[in-house]
Amino acid sequence: MALDSIVDVARYPIQDVDSPGFESAVAEARAGLAEDGCAVLKGFVLAEAAAAMAAEGERLRDATIPVERAFWPYPPYQRADGDWPDGHPRTRRALRRNRFVGYDMLGDRSPTRLLYETPAMTEFVREVAGVDVLYPYADPLGACALSIQEAGEALPWHFDVTHFVVSLLVHEPEEGGRFQYAPYLRSDDDENYDDVTRVLDGTSDRVVDLDMRPGDLQFFEGRHSMHRVTAPAPGTWRCIALLSYCEKPGVIGSEETQRHLYGRVNREPLLRIAG
Repeated sequence: MALDSIVDVARYPIQDVDSPGFESAVAEARAGLAEDGCAVLKGFVLAEAAAAMAAEGERLRDATIPVERAFWPYPPYQRADGDWPDGHPRTRRALRRNRFVGYDMLGDRSPTRLLYETPAMTEFVREVAGVDVLYPYADPLGACALSIQEAGEALPWHFDVTHFVVSLLVHEPEEGGRFQYAPYLRSDDDENYDDVTRVLDGTSDRVVDLDMRPGDLQFFEGRHSMHRVTAPAPGTWRCIALLSYCEKPGVIGSEETQRHLYGRVNREPLLRIAG
């Protein structure tokens, strides 16, 4: 399966780093991140390829392990140490409910896997991120996982550990399953707990409800922008591909992280990345 059968290379020529189209796509993503921490490249993946990705996710839904855990808004998503008063954002407990198709479950001809393994995709993400080097994540579960939410399963409000997340909407529920975020709610110098509290209370006017369609690629700065995904409505489901990268080669998540996110452990090194 060639790259041009997955990505709309006429609009996003990620395989041609010297082309004006490549520079334009990088500039578009960087502009969105600079403006409010979120950039969406509409129709990045062709409709037929997006449908194939969704079909694979649907085939694998029954093989996933549902995970339900107590969840707090701040990494590592458990009650923080310290004497925080009742009602403080760091004490606000919720439930995280979702499931993952691990990278090791994707088929050899999975368009999701092939996109992730293409060196041109890594180079494109590196340019958007503005870092000197970037490598695919070596974790056999988390390198390019599918996050699936069945009806009633939600990801509560939280901040990310990392600055930068790359995701691709694979299947959109008919109702619910909305990605919502409050851009740049905090900074390295100011936790801004008052505004965080308003988001958690549902009274904030800073929340953006993002409109995405299958095949849209999202770059998101989640370390400072609070975000959540609401639950899909009954009879529906949501699926996104999470494309993960590192600035060091060979990185694998901890056993605790694998068990916490995926409900299982796989420590075998990832050997399938080409280039």
